[in-house]
Amino acid sequence: MLNEEPKEVLWLVAGNEENEGMIPIMEKYRSLSNLLNTRHVLVTNSKNYNIFQGSTYFFDPGTKQLSLPEKYKFLVNMADMHGLFDSADMMVIGGFYPVVLIMAYAIDCKMTSKTRKFCTKPIIVMNPKIPEGELSDINPIYLDPFWWMLGHYDNITLAVGQLKNEMYLAKKYLLKFYPRAKVKQTLLPFVEYTYDDSPWSEKEDKVIWTGRYNSLKQLDLALKTLVLLESVGIKTEMYVPTAKASNTGKVRKAQKLLSEVNFNLDRESFWQKAGSAKVILITPLIEGFGTGMMEIISRGVIPVIWGAKWNRDYISPDEDWPLVFKLPGEGAEMCKLALKDYDYYARLLRDNLKKRYSRGYDWEFLLKGVWKSHINGRHSEEFSLEYKIYD
Repeated sequence: MLNEEPKEVLWLVAGNEENEGMIPIMEKYRSLSNLLNTRHVLVTNSKNYNIFQGSTYFFDPGTKQLSLPEKYKFLVNMADMHGLFDSADMMVIGGFYPVVLIMAYAIDCKMTSKTRKFCTKPIIVMNPKIPEGELSDINPIYLDPFWWMLGHYDNITLAVGQLKNEMYLAKKYLLKFYPRAKVKQTLLPFVEYTYDDSPWSEKEDKVIWTGRYNSLKQLDLALKTLVLLESVGIKTEMYVPTAKASNTGKVRKAQKLLSEVNFNLDRESFWQKAGSAKVILITPLIEGFGTGMMEIISRGVIPVIWGAKWNRDYISPDEDWPLVFKLPGEGAEMCKLALKDYDYYARLLRDNLKKRYSRGYDWEFLLKGVWKSHINGRHSEEFSLEYKIYD
């Protein structure tokens, strides 16, 4: 007989070996789960695992440079070898591709004598971004089977964040690959951020940019904009979460042109330095919620945002935040305006954040609801090898 609450939850994420941003996010939701008698186990390849306040299995792939799919293959294989899927009652997976790997074992179970019952356990997928085809970090060939599995196997649930574009994309891809999917049971919205109306600290006249060294973050656009600001004497700072990026040509160029470039800062130092700015430049081509950026904005740092579908309702529920640009020169002028009229835009920002993010966190209800559905028998242990992509 299954317990009213899971005895053990497995949290799995692969990514940046030095400083993976999903680990503090997973720790946040581990805490919000409010499962006080549950053992939480993190499986990762990232060295910042100590942020997670539970048990940890850190697996180091060594010095070999691996792609993200290869990192997930490594982690899933290691977790399977150590029996971590077998001991867990449910899983929270920080990515789409590892779910494909895990559920592929279900097909293996049907074709061999192996009995991997963990294939029927509840899996919640908590990916920071719904992939957008060729623009994702992972080739779509690794992702397409996920959407079919998500619709076909009712033990898999996708937690979808607060931005409108995320739910739009999730529905689009799910129904493309599995038109008969039960959308309301399969795609569960959840609150990623709740505004805390606490006082803001004193700010410095500077503009910051933060992000991984990744083409989707549009470092070129950010650098052009920040250099324009430096040319008129405005201090700019760049924050990159991995020290490896310091060896790249673009970042070396930034070190010569900007007031300050920081790598791999600890969390406390990062929040202290970045949170003291008046303005943050936001340039990603695509993005999920952008939890790290929102934590900076919520400290009173005014966002100047490159216009994209993902961020239309990021600040304003009415999609009318005024500091949205397309070209570097336009972005630089908006940064100067935000610095000059900081008090005005700070009031406008606070008003928008209050309206946009007034709901409380609901992750506990999502996770416990998935578990309740599992123990009430909604899941099935039947598997099919039929696979079809619908145009």
